[in-house]
Amino acid sequence: QRLAALPILAVIATHRDDGSIQLNPIWFELRDGYVVVNSNTRRAWPRNLQRQKKATLLLVDPDKAAERYAQIHGRLVAVTPDPNVEVINRLS
Repeated sequence: QRLAALPILAVIATHRDDGSIQLNPIWFELRDGYVVVNSNTRRAWPRNLQRQKKATLLLVDPDKAAERYAQIHGRLVAVTPDPNVEVINRLS
């Protein structure tokens, strides 16, 4: 949780239709025990996530990249529109 509290980008891994892995850098936050991510729904990785309902995040400490990292495996719980872009403005 200490690593997830840092203002860093994560890498999200989702599965494409053909089974290959797609990796994308994303902004995220931990909120009430959940990982909150944000993206434009026209991008591929959110469509992959909505289809597969699961993803893995890789968090890497920028100061100790080879020594301090964490993986978070999770499933999609909710999709919430953010028409006023409040979430991405807060995260980035």
